[in-house]
Amino acid sequence: MSLKIYRIDTSFFGKINNRMKKPDLSVMAKASLFGGMIKNYKDYKRDKSFILSNKDEIDRFTEAFGNDWVEDHYYIRYPKSIRKNYLIPESLFHKYIMREQISDIISYVRANFRVK
Repeated sequence: MSLKIYRIDTSFFGKINNRMKKPDLSVMAKASLFGGMIKNYKDYKRDKSFILSNKDEIDRFTEAFGNDWVEDHYYIRYPKSIRKNYLIPESLFHKYIMREQISDIISYVRANFRVK
């Protein structure tokens, strides 16, 4: 299982990057003129990294915490196929996955063992 990274960038350079490397689902960014070119080039060269620049592409995804999209931040796509349209902010990714795994373990224990 490989993680896919997305960045939202509705700027001119984001749209160019989006045309050259179509997202399978999405990514995020926005910066100054020169900084935007460098960031978009790095995302273009990175294997599993995509830029979301069109509103219809961004609308295909759901922010995992229900917050608004923030430009120039990276999001990681949910790794399981159950919710492949979920994007998790990269700073909260490990916390989100760990909480979900702990929840799954607790559900398994409750379902299979009698608690007294």
